[in-house]
Amino acid sequence: MIVLTGATGKLGSLVLKYLLKLTPASNIRVSLHNLSKKQDIEALGVEVVQATYDDKESMVKAFSGADKVFLVSSPSFGIEYRVQSHTRAIEAAIEAGVSRVYYTSLALKDGTRAPVMQAHLQTEAYLRSQNKIKYTIIREGLYTEAYPIWMGFFKMGDKEVILPGDGPMTWASREDLGEATAKILADDTFDRDFYYLTNEESFTLEDTAKLIGEILKQDVTFRLVSVDEFKQVHVHEPQYANHWTPVYESLAKGDCDIRDPTLGQVLGRAPRAHKEVLQQLAADKDSQNEGERWLKGGKSQ
Repeated sequence: MIVLTGATGKLGSLVLKYLLKLTPASNIRVSLHNLSKKQDIEALGVEVVQATYDDKESMVKAFSGADKVFLVSSPSFGIEYRVQSHTRAIEAAIEAGVSRVYYTSLALKDGTRAPVMQAHLQTEAYLRSQNKIKYTIIREGLYTEAYPIWMGFFKMGDKEVILPGDGPMTWASREDLGEATAKILADDTFDRDFYYLTNEESFTLEDTAKLIGEILKQDVTFRLVSVDEFKQVHVHEPQYANHWTPVYESLAKGDCDIRDPTLGQVLGRAPRAHKEVLQQLAADKDSQNEGERWLKGGKSQ
């Protein structure tokens, strides 16, 4: 039995989609904190239970009888809250007798000071300190779909990108990450305790702006500015500006440049090319609302 958390989210829903192609629905259980999509998932033949990261006992019940638990990181902004949530979930998995926890981390380098990575690093350290459960840490590549956030709430048709830092990034599509993660969950031969799922080619944000310009057949200007000027540009989104300024500092240091062949090896094919995914996103108006969703929902890669 495999228990999935976060199965109604952007990544988790894709993991469920591909896992259903690899194992019977009767072998999957979905743990939801919000039951609004309960009937949709049950229609797939998948068992649905309710549990939250704030309630350890609910998670013990949800994980009971499972061999594997797929733990999607908390969407909260708060580092301490996220770590506490993950710790409770791991403790619940141990108490429920789960054999292995699969944790969705983020593909940044060790030692990065980016706030977005701190809860992941602390959760990874906690997992490594455990001797009562096996674990697999999956550092998921940086979502190509999150380009609007990385590019300062950019929308297709904008003519300028203004940022306080840039550097190489190994982007990956959510679709590829969902498929590869499902394969790791379903296949016991993927038994390492750590995987990077990234592309083998990196693109800077300036590179990405140029690709978008080519796709739209228009010039997109890329401009690096001071932190103060960046915050002034986003004076109406102070949470975004304050949270992401250190991320751009890490980006400039090369913390997001992690080229690894594992994603393609797990997929059994080359991952989708960066420009190909951007072309698909250019035709999808909803994809341009990632920034607004990030502000409302907590976080995004």
